[in-house]
Amino acid sequence: MSILLDDVYVVTGGAGFIGSRIVKGLNTQGLNIVVVDDLTDGSKIFNLNDCDVFDYMDKTEFLKAIVEDRIPWKIKGISHQGAFVDTLMVDGKAMMENNYTYSKILLDYAVHHRIPFVYASSASVYGVQENVEQMIGNECPANVYAYSKYLFDKYAQSKYKYARSSIIGLRYFNVYGSNEDHKGPMKSAISLFIHQLKTTNTMKLFEGSDRYKRDFVHVEDVVATNMSCLLVLGNTSAIYNVGSTQARSFKEISNILIKRHTGSKIEYIPMPDNLKNQYQKYTCGNFNTLLGDYKHTTLEEGIDTVLKERGQNGNK
Repeated sequence: MSILLDDVYVVTGGAGFIGSRIVKGLNTQGLNIVVVDDLTDGSKIFNLNDCDVFDYMDKTEFLKAIVEDRIPWKIKGISHQGAFVDTLMVDGKAMMENNYTYSKILLDYAVHHRIPFVYASSASVYGVQENVEQMIGNECPANVYAYSKYLFDKYAQSKYKYARSSIIGLRYFNVYGSNEDHKGPMKSAISLFIHQLKTTNTMKLFEGSDRYKRDFVHVEDVVATNMSCLLVLGNTSAIYNVGSTQARSFKEISNILIKRHTGSKIEYIPMPDNLKNQYQKYTCGNFNTLLGDYKHTTLEEGIDTVLKERGQNGNK
């Protein structure tokens, strides 16, 4: 029989974009944090350089320990952020194994041991439908990533009646901020634009970008929401949207950045064929949105924060 060590909070995907910021946020509460991740891409360790990590476990070993019920700590809460996030990925088998089956195993463990469980869902579950309210009941996934998130939401809901601790799903809208570099082309549009400005002084926008509007939410607002759900909400079980409740166009973003980078310009490019049938033209978390309940970071404030953190304050 293993001896349980200190009480810990587990953050899966803890070396990733949002996960690492949640680790940093939980550090402010003086909690012991265990990071679970796959560090095949070793560059992700830079996201943890300013974090206090109590312990680390590889994702595969963690899953095995969960299945065999030999976790060496007393887990007080799980923040499940680990997932494949490539919306263009076509390997449905790998996507479902990682985002659905793995998540089910963790949730079942949490329910059995009465551990609060907060997990990352996605606004991608609403698909490309236009003029449809983005709320529970109006899901229509347009790719296997979105389907993996939608199906796990359904599975989580089926467990509410058995749970003696909270199960909270957070449908993230377009999250942006620092610590995204390892995501490559899956970085937020804001981070991609900033990178383009730094390297070429030119932002590449899809033709018609003034019509494409998204709900952009700064990562620190997402962190605050996760911490509230994990540490404050008690035995609540629900699925919430996490967004700013405002839809802003890609052209608006480019205009904000142009004001901060004298001499920068925009280049319009055609949308690739593989995106046309699964590109969300409009997202806005107006319904059942936690973030809308308190002051959030404006798009302008968030962009300035990212530029400052990157030491890239434009030419002004």
